[in-house]
Amino acid sequence: MKYYTIYKTICLLNNKKYIGKHITEDLNDGYLGSGLILSNAIKKYGRENFIKEILFIFDNEEEMNQKEIELINEEVVKGDEYYNIAYGGQGGAIVLKPGHQLYDEVCKKISDAALNRSESIRRIVKDLHVQKRCGMYGKKQSEHQKDAVSKALTGRAHSDEHRKNHYTSLMRTLKDPNYIHPNKGKPKPKKECEYCHKTIDNGNYKKYHGERCKLKYEDYVQPHST
Repeated sequence: MKYYTIYKTICLLNNKKYIGKHITEDLNDGYLGSGLILSNAIKKYGRENFIKEILFIFDNEEEMNQKEIELINEEVVKGDEYYNIAYGGQGGAIVLKPGHQLYDEVCKKISDAALNRSESIRRIVKDLHVQKRCGMYGKKQSEHQKDAVSKALTGRAHSDEHRKNHYTSLMRTLKDPNYIHPNKGKPKPKKECEYCHKTIDNGNYKKYHGERCKLKYEDYVQPHST
């Protein structure tokens, strides 16, 4: 038996809500919603900090859709108390298509959130430099190294877990002067570059040597030092 439901998901940490519709054969299937902003909030706060209330159960999809249109109105979408970003009957994905009346507003919210996260990390790294505790403190990169790093990172997408772990590590390093990263001090595998014949760890070999070595593009190759 299918249930055509209208539900409300509530964040226990900030009391923000999300109203949505859901078709299911199990009223206790654990579904909290798939809205864009809601999904990001669940990742941030954890599923355990959200509860769901079923507001209405209908016998057919038409009645469910009509109730969604009725409940998710301008007050809900433009207010600060809800995670909804689209009016009932539209769907959150449509909002992210140019031409939608909320497209610019929603894109700005997403952009501002990303900039705030980046600015927070920049401040942490700056503080670590001031304390002379940053891994790159006192070191300089050549233009070749900078270019290689830029090319290696361009287009790379980091997972939410990677960003979270990176931020957590930075915060712990900043707050605890005695904190030592678990990878610090571990020996790194070495490899010799076939062009400049330097012996470096595998990470730097992939970034700056081998096919990326600047001497590959010179008219000569340094002789192997013995």
